[in-house]
Amino acid sequence: METIASVGLRAIFLSILLSLFAARQTPDTALNRPVTALFVAGDHLLIGQGAALVEAQITPIALTVIRTSDLQHGAIRAITAINGAILILSEDGLSTWDASGAISSFTAGGGQRIATRDDRVYVAALNAGVTIYRFDASGAGKLKLLGHVDTSAEDIAPDGTNWLWVASGAHGLRLYDLTDPANPVVLSDNSSYVPARLVRVSGTRLYLGYANKLAVFDTVNVK
Repeated sequence: METIASVGLRAIFLSILLSLFAARQTPDTALNRPVTALFVAGDHLLIGQGAALVEAQITPIALTVIRTSDLQHGAIRAITAINGAILILSEDGLSTWDASGAISSFTAGGGQRIATRDDRVYVAALNAGVTIYRFDASGAGKLKLLGHVDTSAEDIAPDGTNWLWVASGAHGLRLYDLTDPANPVVLSDNSSYVPARLVRVSGTRLYLGYANKLAVFDTVNVK
C-alpha cells in the first residue's frame, strides 16, 4: 500500500518530467489558425494559414514570425521552390513569391498539388486535370502555359524530363509522355491499384498510395 509520502514524491517526479517535456517543445502561439501548407528551407519556414502566408524562423526554443502576407487568393494548398523563386498554390491560382517578400506574378487557376522539374511546373486539380507551365527564370517569375492533361489528378510525380506519373483516383495509375505538352501521350494506364491517391518517384522506384496500401514499383518494369 502506497504511503502519502510516496504518492507525493511520484506527483513531484511527474511534474518535473512534464516541465522538461514542455521546455523541449517549440511554442506555436504565433500560429493561431490551421496550417494548410508548409515549405521548409533550413531553419526558415513558409507556412500557409488559409489565405495568409507566414514567413518564420525556427530555433530550438522558439518560432519567430518574420512577416505575414495576405495573398487574397483563397486558401494556400501547397508551396514549393523553383530556380530561386517560391511558388505558392492557392485555391484561385499560382503566385510567384520573390526573396523580398513580394508577389511578382499571379496565374489564375488553382489546384491542390504542385510539382516541378527543371523549368516545368505541374499543377494537379482533381477532376480539372493537370496544367503544365514553363517558369520564366529571367526575373519576372511568370508562368507560360504549355498544355493540359485531361484526367482526374489526385497527385503527380514528374519523372525525367518529359514523363509525368498521375495518381488518378478511381482510374488508377497513369504515365504520360509530355515531350509535346500540348499533346499528352498515355504510355501506361494501370487501373489495378484503386483508388490511387498518392504517387512519388525516387530514382527508379515509384511509390503509390492506394486504398489503405502502399505499392512500390521498379519504374523500368512499369514502363
